[in-house]
Amino acid sequence: MSELTEALYLDIQLKSHHFLLVVIYRADNDKEWNIKDKILYENLSTASAHNTMVIVGDFNYRDIVWPLSYNQSLHDSAQLFQKFYFDSALCQLVTEPTRYQSGNIPSLLDLVMTNEEDLISGITNSAPIGKSDHCVIEFQIQYLISSPSAQGLFRRALHKINYEIVNAELKNKLCSHDWSKSVDEQWMALKDEVEIVLDRHAPLNMVKKKKNLNKPWINASIVELTKQKKILWDSYVADKKCDTKYKAYRDCNNRCVSEARRLRSLYEAKIVESGNKPFYAHLRSCMASKVGLPPVVRDELGNLVVEGSKIAEAFACEFEKTYSLEPDLNNISIPIPRVKNSIDDIKFTSQDVLMVLKSLNVNSATGPDNVPGVFLQSCAETITPVLVNILNESYASGEIPKNWRHAIVTPVFKKGDKLDPANYRPISLTSIVWKCMEKIICKKSKKNPSR
Repeated sequence: MSELTEALYLDIQLKSHHFLLVVIYRADNDKEWNIKDKILYENLSTASAHNTMVIVGDFNYRDIVWPLSYNQSLHDSAQLFQKFYFDSALCQLVTEPTRYQSGNIPSLLDLVMTNEEDLISGITNSAPIGKSDHCVIEFQIQYLISSPSAQGLFRRALHKINYEIVNAELKNKLCSHDWSKSVDEQWMALKDEVEIVLDRHAPLNMVKKKKNLNKPWINASIVELTKQKKILWDSYVADKKCDTKYKAYRDCNNRCVSEARRLRSLYEAKIVESGNKPFYAHLRSCMASKVGLPPVVRDELGNLVVEGSKIAEAFACEFEKTYSLEPDLNNISIPIPRVKNSIDDIKFTSQDVLMVLKSLNVNSATGPDNVPGVFLQSCAETITPVLVNILNESYASGEIPKNWRHAIVTPVFKKGDKLDPANYRPISLTSIVWKCMEKIICKKSKKNPSR
């Protein structure tokens, strides 16, 4: 249509997710810019409110200086673009000039914009094609979706345990042990008894992953309204001359949209009240560029690997580069007296251990020792005497149970190329009991700064 700017909208579906790719050519010095640009940015604003978007094209704004700011003085059309850009929370990723003309200053006219910056990576400007004076812009849309596990997850129903019975059973078992052995043997004995009790009262069960619902606020009433809307639309299409049928369709559509917005607001308000963890989980679920453990990465040679073991090896090689091996201080000559250990008088009491166990976050992830935080909290009185002995022996001897030295390392995406292991940071999940020991030492050290 002559009154519209050239724009191509592509709704790209990837399993249960989708994003909108928009390709635009906006003519320079168009006499009808005020009409065309207004329609263009109204359509883009409406689309960006409900979609993850990638917008590319030649916008021909010579007077805009990137990065764009609120205080730039722009003409009318560029002001419309400026308002749309900030209202839609867009990020423009091209940084180098894209048009070169003899006798003119190079200008940045071709843009790549998105409302999810991590969706785009690897932007490069290449030489123009043929007689064109515009550079070729290349970039990657990295939309990674991990394949669902066919086996599901194994979990314990810890909330269903009768802890009164468990405490009594565990207490009898712990009384029969010899707690005069090494620290490692004591810890393994406690850990084994805990696992036996857990296996009896809360065995591991396979939990199938629930279907990912992009709109969990949709209920039966919305589904019913949607069905009615379709029936009314089909009725109108059969007789387009009947304005009454179209009005009935519009009324039903408006009710459906209003009810969906109301339910979504209630759903999101409830999430906000639930705390930070559910809130950020919901934000991540709404992102098209979210990345968990990637299904494919590049190894050190630049080859793509998809096997789980090779992906783990690629991350291990990368994380190893950031590991610092501390030098042997005993071989370093220091001309001043060495400070001796002054905190060897720390003692772990039953009160210390019980207080830390009772204050544990029951939602904390279980470490590599498979001892859950909710179990430690619920059985705190029973296991405290054993833990006190283990912690005091460990601190006095300088021996740490081997199990506490292990960690579950998870790569967490930062930004940039999702296939490059260097763009991930390692998060280590360690033993909860080990972290409890650290808390007690930290607390006692702060009470006496001279230590």
